[in-house]
Amino acid sequence: MRVRKIVVGVDGSQASFAALRWAVAEAERIDGAVEAVTAWQTDPPLLGSAYKSPDEAMAEQGERLSKAVEQVCGRTSRVPVREVLVDGWPQKALVAQARNADLLVVGRHGHGWLTEKLLGSVSTYCLRHASCPIVVIPSPVAPDQATPATEQETPLTPGPLL
Repeated sequence: MRVRKIVVGVDGSQASFAALRWAVAEAERIDGAVEAVTAWQTDPPLLGSAYKSPDEAMAEQGERLSKAVEQVCGRTSRVPVREVLVDGWPQKALVAQARNADLLVVGRHGHGWLTEKLLGSVSTYCLRHASCPIVVIPSPVAPDQATPATEQETPLTPGPLL
């Protein structure tokens, strides 16, 4: 039986933790494997700012990724999880890593429209460019931010009610 490969983007956010949890659960269901990818863009240092060498940045990102995988999977996960570090634009790195994957999973941060218009959305880029199916996992909602059912908007209807 062919092992199915699921690529998941992990950036340390709650949305990416939810995506990793979903990917691991799906991999367990289909007897697959997970490739957890952390990608970052090394920017040139600004005047007066602390500089991290590419090796320091990679070590820091690797430590964060390992902690995220351990937090989500524990030490006894039945699903093989391979950690991948990429120095590059996250959206492009995820699409490239998913080129030979069966599924790409990303979390949705829910940034405001201005941030999304100025910086773009990793999930939107992946939806437009990935060569495999993609699942976008919404960011978990904190209990204090959830809207009670009585306050939720009335769903739209397809036309006038007669």
